[in-house]
Amino acid sequence: MPHPTSIIISAKHLTPLQQVLALTIICLLLQYSINFLTVLNAFPDMFGKSVNSIIQNHTFLIPGVLAIAGTWFYEGLEGVRRIFRPYRTVPLNPLWWMFATLALLPLLVLALHADDFLYQRTQSWGVQLPTWEAILSGTPKFVKVAICDELFWIGFCYPRLIHAGMTPFNAGIVIGALWGLDYLPFIATDFFVTPGLSAASLLLGWVALAPTYIWLYHKTRSALLIVYFNLVMQFSYGCIPIQPNAMDTNSGMAMANLFTLILGIILWRYFSHGRSYNLDFLKHKHTTREPLINSL
Repeated sequence: MPHPTSIIISAKHLTPLQQVLALTIICLLLQYSINFLTVLNAFPDMFGKSVNSIIQNHTFLIPGVLAIAGTWFYEGLEGVRRIFRPYRTVPLNPLWWMFATLALLPLLVLALHADDFLYQRTQSWGVQLPTWEAILSGTPKFVKVAICDELFWIGFCYPRLIHAGMTPFNAGIVIGALWGLDYLPFIATDFFVTPGLSAASLLLGWVALAPTYIWLYHKTRSALLIVYFNLVMQFSYGCIPIQPNAMDTNSGMAMANLFTLILGIILWRYFSHGRSYNLDFLKHKHTTREPLINSL
């Protein structure tokens, strides 16, 4: 049996791509096993509280904890500072904030119209803005989940995938697929997932959305902006009756995913120039490669 010290030494010598694969496997194993146990009610209640429910409501922390631990293991304290540094970056150009606010809602409206046309529906509907009470109650949870996700998938994984030679667009597709896999157990636990949402819609939704996520971060290096984009995204899907709990079908979400993916393709195809991600990690151990931002 290998000695723990030899395992640690071997892990230290993983390439950046292998680091992504290793931590992603650990993340998915923890996410699936822990949520599976809670669905089986494997943990007894304590002090009148459901331990299973408490765990279900906190498994979103797994990616964030792994991001911090993995970054510290491979990059040291300076690496931990690196993944948190973008949360101090505030884009001063108001156009970035306008894009993050308004990009998705028109797409969802178009997707709903396209879905109605395709399936010959004649339903009447309108935009229903969230109440201040809904915003105040939902924002803390949305922000906490967004930060944990983004620390791992964008702070830890994204620069390593670029280092491995992927284009930012391809890295976004890979991250979206893995991000979606990380969310699949939430369907069983009813955490942070719309009732009735299919596994395919959830998985493809993150594949479709991640390229735009990555594009915003790649252009601004602002984690605050993409947290805000995530927040607006969560409320935007509630403004339009396109989710399965409003339509009794996942066809609207499939159309929304298609339109969102098209947006990501357009952004990377025609608006990829400008500031790019600075690969400042592991520069004393690896020769960094500049990201390929001129092609998909």
